[in-house]
Amino acid sequence: MNAPSIEYRRFHKAAVLFLAYTIFVILWGAFVRVSLSGDGCGENWPLCHGQVVPDFSETKTYIELAHRITSSLTGLFAIGLVVASRRIAPKGSLLRRTALASLLFIIFEGLVGAAQVKLGYVATNPSEARGYWAALHLTNTFFMILAISWMVRAAAGRAHPSRLFPRASFASWFGVFLLVIVSAVGAITALGDTIFPAETFAEGWRQKQAHDAHLFVRLRIVHPVLAIVTALYLLFLHIPRALDEGPLRTTSRAVLALLLVQMAVGFVNVLLAAPAALQIIHLFVADLLFIAVAFSLLDELIVVGQAEVEAAHPTARASLAPPG
Repeated sequence: MNAPSIEYRRFHKAAVLFLAYTIFVILWGAFVRVSLSGDGCGENWPLCHGQVVPDFSETKTYIELAHRITSSLTGLFAIGLVVASRRIAPKGSLLRRTALASLLFIIFEGLVGAAQVKLGYVATNPSEARGYWAALHLTNTFFMILAISWMVRAAAGRAHPSRLFPRASFASWFGVFLLVIVSAVGAITALGDTIFPAETFAEGWRQKQAHDAHLFVRLRIVHPVLAIVTALYLLFLHIPRALDEGPLRTTSRAVLALLLVQMAVGFVNVLLAAPAALQIIHLFVADLLFIAVAFSLLDELIVVGQAEVEAAHPTARASLAPPG
């Protein structure tokens, strides 16, 4: 693989910064939820209480407005990266496509957030429909993270995989699907922990057992079960790769390390009845885990693509060496 140009190295630094900033914005959004500050600007959007400079008599107004401002800056940053990618990368390149995909996911993220505000699905609103919107929000968030992660790798010199969905990579794509599903259910569960808090694990269990328990509360047991199934699947998938000397060794080891941390954080989160701070830490580790999985998937797609090219043309050499 040729060393990236100066323009690519600069873009890579900006993309890494953008990914880190996006994770911060995601975590701040979680803080908005756990602090019950989602109605800090009322049901007005994009203005806060219908004003450019609102009344800051309530702390939750600061919190919600800060989230709107930081989210808007994410969109401006993404636009800048799209423009920059078109200046340094050829048409159809992975860098251009992931930069554009990142922007589109960010726009949709903003629209979903705006809809939640306009519909009043914030603060202590226990509507079941709010849970579906929260699941949609987090699903989009994770695919946004995947697009930005691939943009980071593209700026580091990764080539465009020949195919996104080769049969040989079905197992890895299924792992991504499981992570998205367990996270979407986790978003609904987190709503229940926020709106129907419990001081202890025992109290939370009694809430779930009540005949009139809310959907968000009943799902408290579903999320941990799905998480265990997903963790076992990812362990089964990545342990052989981590032990192998192949090109997927490094990213698979990162996946396994973060997976073990996430399992430990999740266990403590359940045991302590999901305190607010631990919910945010749990989401942070989930984001890091998904970044590692996204890196591993992209590297695998490149390797699989090279293998397919070499199988079809035995005398041909891949233009890009296997990722390290």
